[in-house]
Amino acid sequence: INAEYMGSLMREGFVLFIFLTLLNVGLLRNVTWDSRALIIDGKRQLLISGSIHYPRSTPHMWPNILKNLKAFGANTLEMYDFWLGHETVKGVYNFEGRYDTIKFIKEAQKAGLYVLLRIGPYVNAEWSYGGLPSWLKFEPNITFRTNNPQYKAAMEKWVRHFVDKLKEAKLFYGQGGPIVAAQIENEYGLHEEEYGEEGKKYVKWVIELAKSLDIGVPWFMCWQEDAPADIINTCNGFYCDQWIESHKKKFPNQPSWHTENWQGWFQKWGEPRPFRPAQDSAFSALRFYARGGTMNNYYMYFGGNSYDRIAGGPNFITNYAFDSMLDEFARYNNPKHDHVKSLNLALAKFEDLIVAQEPVAKTLEHNVELHTYGTEGSDKCVSFLSNVDVATDKYVTYNGKEYYLPAWSVSILQGCKVEIYNSAKITARDSIDKTIEFPELSIPEVGWIDEPIASANNPEIFKSPKEQIQTTKDTTDYLWYSTIFKVEKKTHCPLKFENAGDLLHIFVNNTYVASTTTEVTVELDSSTEINILSMTSGLISFGTYFEKYKRGIIGKVWLCGKDITEFSWKHVVGIKGEKGKYYLPKVAANLTWNKDISVAKHRPLTWFAKVINVTSTDQPLALDMKSMGKGYVWVNGHNAGRYNSIIAKGKCDPCDYKGVYHENRCRIGCNDLSQRYYHICQCWAKVGENLVVVFEETGGDINGVKIVQKVDAAQTEDQQNDNDNKYLNTYK
Repeated sequence: INAEYMGSLMREGFVLFIFLTLLNVGLLRNVTWDSRALIIDGKRQLLISGSIHYPRSTPHMWPNILKNLKAFGANTLEMYDFWLGHETVKGVYNFEGRYDTIKFIKEAQKAGLYVLLRIGPYVNAEWSYGGLPSWLKFEPNITFRTNNPQYKAAMEKWVRHFVDKLKEAKLFYGQGGPIVAAQIENEYGLHEEEYGEEGKKYVKWVIELAKSLDIGVPWFMCWQEDAPADIINTCNGFYCDQWIESHKKKFPNQPSWHTENWQGWFQKWGEPRPFRPAQDSAFSALRFYARGGTMNNYYMYFGGNSYDRIAGGPNFITNYAFDSMLDEFARYNNPKHDHVKSLNLALAKFEDLIVAQEPVAKTLEHNVELHTYGTEGSDKCVSFLSNVDVATDKYVTYNGKEYYLPAWSVSILQGCKVEIYNSAKITARDSIDKTIEFPELSIPEVGWIDEPIASANNPEIFKSPKEQIQTTKDTTDYLWYSTIFKVEKKTHCPLKFENAGDLLHIFVNNTYVASTTTEVTVELDSSTEINILSMTSGLISFGTYFEKYKRGIIGKVWLCGKDITEFSWKHVVGIKGEKGKYYLPKVAANLTWNKDISVAKHRPLTWFAKVINVTSTDQPLALDMKSMGKGYVWVNGHNAGRYNSIIAKGKCDPCDYKGVYHENRCRIGCNDLSQRYYHICQCWAKVGENLVVVFEETGGDINGVKIVQKVDAAQTEDQQNDNDNKYLNTYK
């Protein structure tokens, strides 16, 4: 080896060393975009993304969920931040436990995922108050999400604090982190007209705020047609392929992004469960990529659960399953998960072809479309062959070869010849839900304590009922209203409410009568005490003018035809057991629990405690609350959220995947409970005895409450690993 050659190697090595050093310190890391795609370090990227809401799971669960997202064929995580959870009390910030955003994003990076960060801070997400902290309502002269100085000051303070936290942790891409783009505001274009000129001014201010944060990655906004050309405008919906054409006309230099491809829909108490067929999920994603899209986000990949009081609505159920790729127990939701996974892995194979150019589109026959990337007649070619007919299957000839295209389906043709995937042809197996009960303790340990009616040492007295959120400051779901009504003789008559919500539990002389928001017949004697427990079930999540949103007894009240609105009304905020934290194991251990459960069976306003034996925490766990009525439940001090054993009523017709999906199609579970099983993190439980505490509002049977295992009987973990390897080898 001569000296000149050695010198050349040393020079090349030195250059490589400098390059790697600069890359390591972040000096060469950059993110831009052009008309086709996001460009990371000079290379266009085809983004396959999934949404996860970190507070709807636990840090214990994050690594495995994110690992599954990566194995799903995704290269990107899309996530919100949740101001309400981070600053529940004004000026007091929380970035711990389920709200440890920094840890969650770092776990995503460990899993090999980019991050699309949706800062909001309004997020909707079926979250109470859309993710905004309720203390905002009490700021003087405030109007949310418009050109209002008070709101803008609060929003800017939070956004800057949040972004500074991320910068300190070096989480933006240029710093070496995984965040490659960020969103400001959320779906504001749906409501901007309602705020008039002040709404337009607010949009301009929001964009100026975003740009001033200097995060070093692109900004995007969804459903914001008046966004400037340097802010990527994106689409949310079940389908966004037809949006691409109008988007390109208005923003010819922007890529096309589908930030929320809704995999299902939210569910309210009393409604059947939403279901979106796997074939349609795959069809929607493929149509978007076929017609020129380069980022599709599955909303949700994992929906999780709305623990504590975070479920919004009002009246959204506790699980946020959303018919996601993973169910509320973080199990594969099959066949959807594996069917779409094989799509993603196939797509990734053609990333360079797809991002290199706009597709070449042809109509082969009525309702049959062809979109091609690359050069036909060469190996560097991929075609998407679509049959958009909602009823008729087709046999289509292309390049001298016949293809069978089921109605409402898309095929991927490798080399523009060989079909390697069709959205309607499912080979993935179905999940089989199996519930495994643990053996009961030989001598059950149960007890109960009454929740007193309208108990307070110093209740507030007002002439008329006060609005609930203003009175409770949203520190609790519960507010008591109490009054005395006198009649000359015993009688039955209607108690009516002009406007009330979310639900009123009516007690007459300390006896539970019924729950209503409109009218109930009550029995009166000479002097009757009327106690009304008003409860909220999550604050508004979607709409305008949240600061005007009211709950509790809002309008007039009539009893026996008499307007009793301006009587003397006693108000008591919250309930005794909640204030005393009966649900904490250390507190519960020092309370005197009544042991005669037969007396408390179906008794309203009752605290129950039950010790439940768990023999394993290796599988997903849930509470079976079928025997209870309505209330809250805790496991070893952890709030698993609201429960409500209400029967689902609605339309549950047989479902055909063909044709345009909407939120009222393909509902399932009519005449079953809207929700029976409530997820509890395996990290909350322990092998041995576990304390379950229940606050029951309307009456139930604590004997029926169980902790159970929720497993997929169709596939063990080893079988899933085998399938993972099969897919990876197929599309390698």
